[in-house]
Amino acid sequence: MDKLVTKPFERWAHKAGLTDADLLAAIEDLAQGKGAADLGKHLWKLRVARMGGGKRGGFRTVLAYVKDTRAIFLHGFGKNESDTTSPSELVALQLEGKALLSMSQDELGAAIQARILRVLLEERNHGKQDQEGGA
Repeated sequence: MDKLVTKPFERWAHKAGLTDADLLAAIEDLAQGKGAADLGKHLWKLRVARMGGGKRGGFRTVLAYVKDTRAIFLHGFGKNESDTTSPSELVALQLEGKALLSMSQDELGAAIQARILRVLLEERNHGKQDQEGGA
């Protein structure tokens, strides 16, 4: 299964202090039907726990998801920033998700190579990435 983040989402997640392990755990929760809201057209809203806190006061993420195939984080926000996604944001996210989910493996590889998308890795965390000189 492809597990990815978009570049804008990656920047947001880094500022929020979320690690790849946090995001992979959220995908696992979604696969098990835990704490996810179906926004339609393969778009899901998931809660992700804030460091040192729980999911209720944590972050909200929006991802494009097809079970056992592909999960791509598109958007994130703190509960204190917004509790919902506006109708126009939802349409834009649905269009972005549809385009990304329909990419072939070759197109996906090109997007990863161009750093438009990044693959989530089990052992990767942002603290290590900073120490190693990552983005």
